[in-house]
Amino acid sequence: MVISYNLTRTRRVMANPPAPNIPRVEIPPMNRNLTFQNVDMEHIYHNCWIIRAKVLWKAQIRVNAMGNQYLRCILLDQHGTKMEAIAYSNQAFRFNDMLHTGMTYDFTSVGFNPTDMLDGHFWYICMDYVIALHSRTEVSMSAHRISSSICPPCFPQFGAILSLRDKTITDVVAILVYAGKIQHQWDSVYRRHVPFVEIALMNFRREIIFLRLSQQHAGHHLYHLQRTENLFEKIAVTYVQLN
Repeated sequence: MVISYNLTRTRRVMANPPAPNIPRVEIPPMNRNLTFQNVDMEHIYHNCWIIRAKVLWKAQIRVNAMGNQYLRCILLDQHGTKMEAIAYSNQAFRFNDMLHTGMTYDFTSVGFNPTDMLDGHFWYICMDYVIALHSRTEVSMSAHRISSSICPPCFPQFGAILSLRDKTITDVVAILVYAGKIQHQWDSVYRRHVPFVEIALMNFRREIIFLRLSQQHAGHHLYHLQRTENLFEKIAVTYVQLN
C-alpha cells in the first residue's frame, strides 16, 4: 500500500489581544449657551458654558472655614431665574473688581457645581447648582439688559417657603389681603430710622404670609399696594429673604 502526502511549511502567528471594552464618554459641546433652569448633572465640572445674567447682589470677600477667601454673588438670567455664583482665592478679588450690582454681563467658560458639597457654605438660593467662576472665565458687558422686575418661570408653594432655612431668598405670588401704613425702625448699622411697610399675602388654601417691604420699596409701592388691597388682586414679589 502506498500512501502519498505533502509537506507544507507552517508559521506560528501571535494574535493581538482583544481591545478592552471602554464605555464611550460623551464630551459636552464647547461654549454652549445655558439658562439656569436648564442646568443639570451633565453640565457640572466642565467649565465651558456661556451664560447671560444680571448681578442682583454681591457680597464682600470673606474667608470660609477652610481658610479660603471667596466672593459670592446672586445672578438673574433672562428668564427670571436666580442662581448663586462663587469665586475663590485670587479670582475672588478679580471678579470683585469686574462685577457691579445692577449690571448685565455675558459670562464665558463658566462651570456649575452641586450645592450639596460639604464646603461649609450657606446658600441663599434654594437651587441644586451654583455657578463656579474660575481663572478661564471671561466677563464682558452685555448689550442686552435684563430687567430686575422680570417674572420668574415658577413660584414655590407656601409650604415649601415656610420650610426654607432662615436668610434664604425666594419668590412668592398670592392675593394681597392687607397693606399697612409706613412705619419706621432704627437701623443700628446706618444709625438712622428706616421706613417699612408690612403686607399680607394669601393663597388659594387661605394660608397667609406676611412680608416687610423696607426702604425705597415702602414709599414707592405704597399707593399701588393700598389700591390693590381693596381689589384683592394677585401680585408677585421677588427676591424675598426669610427672617
